[in-house]
Parts: sequence; C-alpha cells; structure tokens
Amino acid sequence: MINKKLSKAYLIIIFLFLIPTINANNIYYVTETSKESISIYPINGITFYVGGDGLGNFSKIQEAIENSSDGDTVFVYEDLSPYNENIEITKSIHLEGENKQTTIIDGQGNGDTVYCEADNVQIHGFTINNGYKPGGNWWAAGIQLYICNFCIIFDNILIDNFYGIRLYGAENCTITNNTINSNKNMGIWLHSLCHYSVITNNIIENNVVSGIKIEGAFNCLVDENTIRYNPWDGIRLDRSAHTIISNNEITENGYNAIVARLSYENTIINNNFTKNGLLISQVYLVNNTVKNNIVNGKPLVYLTDGSDKIIDNAGQVILLRCNRITVKNLNISNIFYGIQTYTCNDCVITNNTLKNNFEGIYIGYDYPEISKNLKITKNEIVENKNGIFLGYCVNAELTENTIKNNLRSAINVSGKKHKISKNIIVSNSEGIYIRGSKHIITKNIIEENKQGIFADRLTYCFISGNDIKNNENGMYLFDSQKNIISKNNIFNSNYNDAFFIDSLKNIWRKNYWNKPFGPKIIFGLKYYYPSIWGPPNIISVFWFDFRPARKPYNIRTSEII
Repeated sequence: MINKKLSKAYLIIIFLFLIPTINANNIYYVTETSKESISIYPINGITFYVGGDGLGNFSKIQEAIENSSDGDTVFVYEDLSPYNENIEITKSIHLEGENKQTTIIDGQGNGDTVYCEADNVQIHGFTINNGYKPGGNWWAAGIQLYICNFCIIFDNILIDNFYGIRLYGAENCTITNNTINSNKNMGIWLHSLCHYSVITNNIIENNVVSGIKIEGAFNCLVDENTIRYNPWDGIRLDRSAHTIISNNEITENGYNAIVARLSYENTIINNNFTKNGLLISQVYLVNNTVKNNIVNGKPLVYLTDGSDKIIDNAGQVILLRCNRITVKNLNISNIFYGIQTYTCNDCVITNNTLKNNFEGIYIGYDYPEISKNLKITKNEIVENKNGIFLGYCVNAELTENTIKNNLRSAINVSGKKHKISKNIIVSNSEGIYIRGSKHIITKNIIEENKQGIFADRLTYCFISGNDIKNNENGMYLFDSQKNIISKNNIFNSNYNDAFFIDSLKNIWRKNYWNKPFGPKIIFGLKYYYPSIWGPPNIISVFWFDFRPARKPYNIRTSEII
C-alpha cells in the first residue's frame, strides 16, 4: 500500500489521544483535554464461566452477566453452543468466547443478539448471528452499542444479522479484527454522534446493502479493512467530518468504494480500489483531502483549483474548479463516474476509452457558477449506464465520439450554445436527450437506439444533417418551440419517425422520410388546460414538412466513420 508510514502515524495519534489503551491489569483512557491516564474498572475482577464442567459454572450467558459487576469477566465455553439468547449488557464487563468459530450466540430473530448500554465493555471471541426481528426493529443488530463509550468489539464473526454491528450515540469505541458478512443490511453502521470511533482490520463482505456507513459522526478512523462484494457501496459517509479513511482494500462493491454525502474535511488516503471508485456528492460544497489512492491499478486523480495540466495516467478523474486541464488517453472502467468535473472551464477530454461505468463522463456545476468552453472529442464510450452527462453549462463541444451500447442515454445535456456533431451514437436507450437553447446538432449518426433524439423544452436550436434511422422512435419533442429541423434522414423507425407534445412552433423542412411523394404529416398532441385544478384536455394535432427530400442525404462521410 502506498505511504503506509503516514497512515500509521495517523493511527498512532488517534490511539494515543482518543481511544483506550490496554495492559494486563487495567484499561486506561487518554483524552485530548487531560492527557492523563485514568484507571476505570480494571479488568482484574472476578471471572464467571458459562459452559464447561467447572463447579458453579452457568449454563446461560445472561445469568452470568447478571451476577457480575463492573470490571468482571464472563468467559463462555464452546461446549453448550449455540447459546440461543438475546444478551443485554448494562455493566462494564469483559465478555469473552472460547473460540470465535465455535462459540455461537444465536439471537433467533428476536431483536439484537447482543445489546450493550454500558461503558468500557469488551466483546470478543464469538460467532454472533440472527440479530434481527421480522417485521419490526429495523435497527436490530448482531451487536448493538447504545449511548455507551470506550467499548471494544474485536475478533468476532457477525453473520446473518440485520446490521452486523450498530452504534448509536456511542463515542470512542473500537471495532477491530472482526469478520462481518452476509448481514441483511449494512455490515457496520455508526448512527449519530459516534465520534472518535475506530474501525480497523475487519473483513466486511457480502452484506446486502453496504459495508460501512458513518452517519453524523466526527473524528473517526477507518483503516486497513478489507471491504468487498457489498451490493451498494463499500463505505458511506453521510454528514460526517474530520474522518480518516486510509489503507483499505475495497473491491467490487455494487456502486462505489467510498461515497461521501454532505461530508467535509475528511481525509481519504492510501486506499486501493478494485472495480470501484470514489463518489463525493455535492463535491462543490465541501473540502476533503484525497490523495495517494489507487483505482484499478492506476492513480485516482482528484484535483481542485488546478490549471494548465495534462492528465494521461489515471483510473478515475475528479476535477473541481479547474481551468485548461486536458484529460487524455485514459482507459477507465468499472467505477461509478469515470471522469467527473465541477465548474471547470476550457478543459479538453479526448481520446479516452470509458467502459462499464455508471456514468462515463459527468459534467456538474455549482450554481450560479457554471462550466464553460469544454471540449469532449474522439472518445470511445461504450457499455456504461450513461455515456456523457452535461449539467447546465455553456459552449460545450461534443464531437467525433463513438457512443454505443449504453443502457440509458448516450448524450444527456442541458445549457446553452452546445455543438454536438460527427458522433456515432448507436444501440443506446436514448441517443441524444437535450434541453436548453441555441444548440447545433449536426452530422451525427444516430441509429438503432430506442429513442433517437428526445428534445425536452428545447428552444432556438438547429438540428440538421443527422442520420436518424432504424431507431424505435426517431425524434420526440416535448414543449419545444422555435427550432429548425432540416435536412436530416429520419426513417425506418419501428414506431414513430417523429412525434411531438405541445411543440407546434417548430420548422420542419427538407428532411428525408423515405416517402415517395407529397408533404410529410407529423402527428402530435396538444395539452389544453381549461382550469388550474382539473386534468388537461388532450387534442390530436399535426404539422407538416411541406417539401421533404426525395432521396436520402449522404451523411456517412469519411470524416465521421
């Protein structure tokens, strides 16, 4: 892993100043304010035994806990496993299993398997399962720490619970060296005010939602975990801050390795992502430190306020408030956003291959600041959920791209004064989905899509010289006015070559419709609202291309193919 010494330094700082340290006789707590060792409930009290053949041993874990006091140990032998119990801990004890593989606590679907609301508790050496309750208690978990502090959960197996481990209002707790898999929601959930918590050296895999979620917590550490095969995300940060995520191996989760939502001043460093990447939503609102991370064997480039750079080696690119950046010659696959920019100007994205991502290229903006003068050219964008998405921006050029077999839109754009030309757009759900005004759409090959061009509230645009054929629907206009649609090949659609709703004020002229004679009738609908309360009256209407072309235009030029 890159620069592990740096991350180890972070880890040492956290352990020295924020969480418990342990020796053979006492648990000590060191706080930033006092920086003095305070001995609380030494673990040198009485040991109570559950199972085994000793005189006076208990047969139930809960019975032993009820007879214990702060600082005592409850040791559980494996011979009576599984222990079909729902454990409640209200004392500062050490709960220890003989062998985590064979010492099993089974919650039997009756709620939390182990529920703790005491400070200074240690739980280790168990398999803990079936912490859930059908039809209720959506917060149930294998281990639940509720408004308690300085607890340690280590060396356990948590399987088939609703949540593997859930903390609520629990500060300065440590979760380490556990295997957490196949739980019905998330592996670990730090839910509200779980500040100064440490999650380290765990294997978290195959949980039904995400690996780890940290919500509303500050100053946590997530270090050296293996997080893989969770159908949503590896790690989710939600409204959290000042957290370090370092040295984790995060592999093949459903969407992202790490997603951060409304989370700020976090450090994401020295992680290795395989078939996953980083998503920071509302990235333009927050500041985070992202460095020395690897995506699919290549650097994750996260650049803020940069200018005049060339990026030609990356597994993922995120640009924020950058100018004159060129992103070229990259091969990016199997992540959420391949290339993501916010409020960038005069940047070029060229000669890249983007495949099997959720979004090949995503251009966002920070209102009222917008992106301007972007050029996206000569890229191969195939087999993504969406090919190119442009939020509101001005003067973008999308030229000579090959965009094929994307599950949703090949090109989805809004804004003003874009030029979309000479692209090959084939076998997508939507070829071009476009909003805004004053665009030029010309010389594109748009074939075998479910929808060729979908114009949504489009005004003052020029759509000319495109080959729009063999689609399920050729052109669809919704509430679009004052556009010129001229000299296109629009034919051989399975349903409608052209159709419109509330879009009567457009000019259709000299398009080729594969019609031997006469004007082309273009059918549509007009929605008339007799009142603001009732449903609309829908009227069938039509328009004409009065002088359609009699033979197709030669749009397949050598400069396009």
